[in-house]
Amino acid sequence: MSAYAPLTTSTIIDRIHIDVDDILFVSDVDSFYTTMANIVRAEEYIDDNGETKKMCVVDREKTDAIQGIDSFFGGETTLNQ
Repeated sequence: MSAYAPLTTSTIIDRIHIDVDDILFVSDVDSFYTTMANIVRAEEYIDDNGETKKMCVVDREKTDAIQGIDSFFGGETTLNQ
């Protein structure tokens, strides 16, 4: 329903009549995929003075934890004349 959220604030300039029998309902199609991600973590190390400190480490890896979703047809219309 988020695709329709902007409609509540839009300004209507005209209306048309569409017969209910002329409406085609198409289910959304979700496409799932894994993607490359920059994984940021803190890693401890011992500096030159023997003190334990933390530094940021960034690893680029393919992960199932980050899964993208593309929704096709969400909020779209098809018009044939």
